[in-house]
Amino acid sequence: MHLDEMDRTGRVPLARSTDQLWQNVMKGRLTMARRLFLTDPDITPLLVLGACLTGRNGETLKELPPTHRLVEDRAVAITLTKRRRGKSDTRETVYWETGGSDSRRLHTPGGFYLLLHQLTDRGRRFSDGNRIWSIWAGLSGARGYNWDSKDVNFGHVDPFASSLARVLNLSEWGTRHGLTSDDGKPLKITINRIKTTVEVRTTKAMGGHLPSASRTNTLDVSFQHYLQGDPVVRAWAEEIMTTALEQAESTARQFKPRVLDTATEQALRDGTRTADTLGITPKALSEALDGKRDTLANACMDIEHGPFDQGRCGVSFLTCLRCPNALITEHHLPALLALVEELEHARQQMPLDAWVTEHGRTWLALTRLILPQFTDAERAKAAKSKPAELVLDLLDGPKES
Repeated sequence: MHLDEMDRTGRVPLARSTDQLWQNVMKGRLTMARRLFLTDPDITPLLVLGACLTGRNGETLKELPPTHRLVEDRAVAITLTKRRRGKSDTRETVYWETGGSDSRRLHTPGGFYLLLHQLTDRGRRFSDGNRIWSIWAGLSGARGYNWDSKDVNFGHVDPFASSLARVLNLSEWGTRHGLTSDDGKPLKITINRIKTTVEVRTTKAMGGHLPSASRTNTLDVSFQHYLQGDPVVRAWAEEIMTTALEQAESTARQFKPRVLDTATEQALRDGTRTADTLGITPKALSEALDGKRDTLANACMDIEHGPFDQGRCGVSFLTCLRCPNALITEHHLPALLALVEELEHARQQMPLDAWVTEHGRTWLALTRLILPQFTDAERAKAAKSKPAELVLDLLDGPKES
C-alpha cells in the first residue's frame, strides 16, 4: 500500500530503519522513497553519465528541460540553455540520437535524456519545476535551503532551483568506485574535466579536424578552453606534428638541391674538378659561380625545365631550396640565414599545422640538408652580412617572368 500511496500523493510515509532503534527515521524514509523517486545520491552518477554521452558542461546538463520532441523514434529534439559569462544566455535546439534498440540507449545522448526523463517523471508531478530534474530531499535540513519547496511539495524539489553550484561530492563518488589516476592516487573528477575528455576523444576520432569534432562550442572555445591545455591533447598533437614533419622531411629529401661546400667550390674554380661531375656544362657552372644565375638564395641551373611543372619554371622561390636544378654555394649563405629567421618568425605568428603545411619542407631542407654542409665559422661569417629581411609573401609565389 505504501508504494501506491506514494505514487498518488507524493508523500513518503514514516518508516524506521532496520538498524538500531535510536537511528533517525530519515534513513528508513529515504530507503522507501528511493523505490519510486530519485534522491540526492543519484544526481552525481547521472550527471557523470550525461557528460560522458553528450559532451556538454555541467551547467547545461543541470538545466535540461523536461519538454522535448521525438523524431521518428531515432532522435529527441531538445532546446538547451547555454550560460555565458558576462553575456546573455542563449538557447540552442539539438537533436540527440536515441539508439536503434533498448541495448543501445545507454550509449547515446538521446537515450540518456529519455532515461532521465522517465526516472524523474513521478517526482516532477510534485516538485513542479521547469527543469527535468526532481529528487525527494525529505522534510528535514537547514531552513532556507529548498525549505519552502520541501514543505509545500512533500519533500520533492528541483535540486538546482536554488543554485546550479549544488555540491555533488564527485571525488567521494570516484573513491567509492575505486577510480584512480595513473599514479595510483584518487582520481580528481569534475564534470568539465569529463567534457574535456569527450572533446579529446571526439577530436582524435575525427583525425584532429576541429570543424568536424566541435559539437558544443565554437572552434576557438573548444581549443582554448578545453583542448589547448590538456596534456593528453598536447602529447597527441606533438605526435601528429612529428609525423607530419617526418613526412615533410622525406618529401624534401626526394628533391634536394646541389650544395657546394667551400672545398668543392674551390676545386671547381681551379679546375681540379670539372663541371661534368655535377652534370652541367662548363658555361653554366661559370655563370653560377659568378652569380649570373642567382635567384634569391641559390643559383638556378635550368629554369626552362622545372621538375614541379611543365616548361619554364613558375613555382615559388621557396621551392628552389628543394629543387634538383638548384645550386647553392657559400655566397648564398647570408640570404639563407635571413630566410631561416623569416621562417622562424612566421612559425610564431601562424597556427603550427598551417606553418608545417606551408613552410615545413622548406625549413627542413634548409636546416637538415643545406646549412649543415657549411662549417660553423662559415655560417658565423655569413651572418654578419645577411640582409635585414626577406619578405616571405614576396618569396612564396611565382615571381619569374
